[in-house]
Amino acid sequence: MRSVLIVILAAVLFGTTGTTGSFAPAGASPLSVGAARMVAGGALMALVGWLNWRRRAAVAPGPARPDPTRPDPTGPALPPQSNRVALPTWLALAGAGFGMAAYQWTFFAGVRANGVAVGTIVTLGASPLWAGLFEWLIRGRSPRRPWLIATGLAVVGVVLLSGGSAEVDFGGVALSATAGAAYALELVMMKIPLDRGWSSSDAVSWVMGLAGLASAPVLIWTDTAWLATWRGAAVVGWLSLVTIVVAYQLLAVGLKRLPAATITTLTLAEPATATLLGLIVLQERLTQAGLAGVVVIVAGLAVLALAERRPRP
Repeated sequence: MRSVLIVILAAVLFGTTGTTGSFAPAGASPLSVGAARMVAGGALMALVGWLNWRRRAAVAPGPARPDPTRPDPTGPALPPQSNRVALPTWLALAGAGFGMAAYQWTFFAGVRANGVAVGTIVTLGASPLWAGLFEWLIRGRSPRRPWLIATGLAVVGVVLLSGGSAEVDFGGVALSATAGAAYALELVMMKIPLDRGWSSSDAVSWVMGLAGLASAPVLIWTDTAWLATWRGAAVVGWLSLVTIVVAYQLLAVGLKRLPAATITTLTLAEPATATLLGLIVLQERLTQAGLAGVVVIVAGLAVLALAERRPRP
């Protein structure tokens, strides 16, 4: 029960991302907010990973951890046909870091265009569908019937959501769907080092650190004057410390004790949190068609979550 509550808490913290970003100063662009969150959060996560390594080395030096700079790191052998392409670990980590960085840039842009509720629902409604596609392309796992059903539900939901308000921006919907693809790529690529014996905490630290490095040039290129304000510093502080460091560490604890199917179901608390914050705190509004679209997308997520409880043939 403790692990279940920990994962739910992590999902709730993730769900505050869009609302917190909306409180950034007027001069802060979505690209700048996402890059600032990732640079600060990535640096903190890299520090956490380094401290963990120092603690392990001081307590029990033992054998060295897998080196991501080596094309063929040591570790448990992968099960047959678990990967369509035998990617080296360093490339998998780099791909996960790129996906995380791209998620920041597109997610905040989608939220800025259509609001927290719509932007978050479209992003999280699309990510499991993209994950199924990437699992097939990278890991060689064919999509099952529930994935196809969920895809159809998500498409219908996005159509209803897009037509549920005259203010919905179709370009913003596309950005949110792209954010879902980036998030799915991050998770699928991060699974590769986990299969090779990496701990969840080490994998997350590497991915976030690499994503922070990838986001640094973007942050330098954008206008960062808003970071010098108290409001801007508070926004970045919450986004980096709470929604990255704390939330991902909680998720890593849950991943050690709970199966992936349970994690998938529990993280449905994230879109619920984001939608409630958008409707209550930010006074966002949806028409009946828009609300119906939200329900249909969540139904698609539920189909995928329930299907994951069944063992694969």
